[in-house]
Amino acid sequence: MKRAFDITAINPDTAHAYPEKGFRCFQGPTTGGSVTVMWPSLTSLGGGAEPVFFVAVLYRWQNNAWQPYKQAPAPTNPTTWYVGVSNSAGPINLGTITYPLYFYLGTAPALEPNFGVPAGYYAVLEYYGFTTGRVSQQWATLQSSNWYQPTNTTYCTIR
Repeated sequence: MKRAFDITAINPDTAHAYPEKGFRCFQGPTTGGSVTVMWPSLTSLGGGAEPVFFVAVLYRWQNNAWQPYKQAPAPTNPTTWYVGVSNSAGPINLGTITYPLYFYLGTAPALEPNFGVPAGYYAVLEYYGFTTGRVSQQWATLQSSNWYQPTNTTYCTIR
């Protein structure tokens, strides 16, 4: 499986579709909470099954700028990318354990990325990789309490 991404040269891969499904923020019982990123709907180039790669980097607003949060994976490190398989309809279910399985992290089945966070403002930058070696990125959309209704904002507040 080719994973030779040039993360320093982000070039949108217009042959693939990569609609993001966004992220959700959950307030804890007192302060702090969590941020969960939903799997994107990556599609294949030729319609057949092909490997796809995904990583979500959590950002926190600090010192008047968005900074990668301390738990953020490094997009330059291939071991931090989730690996899945997609066709023209999107990600292929690779099996079911107690939940549908769409991506692996290394050799382990993966749940959607989830980050425990203290109070603050958070945003998610998603990277998508394809066997062509192309990488695309975009800021994820915050989802409302109704799973697939975008709120048209790219950050959330955890108190």
